[in-house]
Amino acid sequence: MNILKALSNSHVCEQSQSETGCAQCGINGLVSDTKVLTQVGWRAVEMVRPGDRIQTFENGFQSVLQVDDHLIWHEPVDCPECVCPFHVPKGAIGNNKAMILPSDNKVVLKCNALIPVFGQAHVLVNAQSLVEFAGVRRQDPPPKRRIYQLRFDKEEMVIVQGGAVVSCPTAHQFLDIFAGSGEVDYSVEMSRIPRLSDEQADAVISCIETELAEQNRKGLPPLFESKSKMRVKARRFIRRGSAFV
Repeated sequence: MNILKALSNSHVCEQSQSETGCAQCGINGLVSDTKVLTQVGWRAVEMVRPGDRIQTFENGFQSVLQVDDHLIWHEPVDCPECVCPFHVPKGAIGNNKAMILPSDNKVVLKCNALIPVFGQAHVLVNAQSLVEFAGVRRQDPPPKRRIYQLRFDKEEMVIVQGGAVVSCPTAHQFLDIFAGSGEVDYSVEMSRIPRLSDEQADAVISCIETELAEQNRKGLPPLFESKSKMRVKARRFIRRGSAFV
C-alpha cells in the first residue's frame, strides 16, 4: 500500500504523490476513443498500429511509423489548469461528435479573411486559444486515460472525429532531453500551414465568429462589420510581427 495513502485519508494523485496535483500530465496527443480516418475507415486511435495508413490534411494517406502511448491523469485531484483537457462540443472545430482535446495540442482552423494574408484560409493555433469558442471549455481530467501520439516521417495534420484537424508532430520536434542535446531538430519537415501566436489566434477566432454570425444572419439588417473590413483588421494585426511562432 502506498505510504502516503496509508498516512492520510486525503485523496492523493498517484503520479505526483500530492494532494494538490502537478503538471506532469500535460502532453500532446489523441485521447483514447478518438477516431482517426484510416484506409479502412474510421478507427479508434488505440487500434492504430505502425504501418497503418492515416488520412492527413495536406498529404493524403500517410503511413504511421511509430505509436507512443502514455497513461495520464492517473488519479486526478486538484489538477492545475495547464494539464486539464478541453471539452470540444460537436461541430466546434469540424468534429461530428464531442471530443476531449489535450491542452498541449494544436488544431487547424479555417478563416476566409486570411486568404489575402497567407494565400490560404487555414492556420494552426494552440488548443488553449479555443477556450469559449463555440462552447469549448476546460474540463476535469477523466481518470486513467491513455493518450496516443502518432508519429510520421514529418509533421502531419491528422483528420479526427469526423472532420477536426489536429497536429501530429514528429518525435524530433520535441527537445531531446533524454539524449541530452537540448535542441530541436529543424531538419525535420514541418507543416506548411502558418502557425499563429496566441494573440494572433484570438484575432482570427474573432473573425471566424463574425463570419459565422454573418452566415447565420439570414437576411437581417447588418449587425457586424463587412468581410472586407474584417480582412483589413486581420491583415494589419497579423502583420505587426512574424506570422509564425
